[in-house]
Amino acid sequence: MSGTGDEVVATTAQLPRDLHLAEECTQDAYAQALEMWGATGAPAGRVPG
Repeated sequence: MSGTGDEVVATTAQLPRDLHLAEECTQDAYAQALEMWGATGAPAGRVPG
């Protein structure tokens, strides 16, 4: 991911204009990514940090 968590939430909130929903969606996306990356490794070309 190229942005910070706050940037991701802010961008996500622009579509539904619902900050709570955006936070939940962002948390779900991070959780799914961590689960997948734990099993398969981070996507090629991505540098953590």
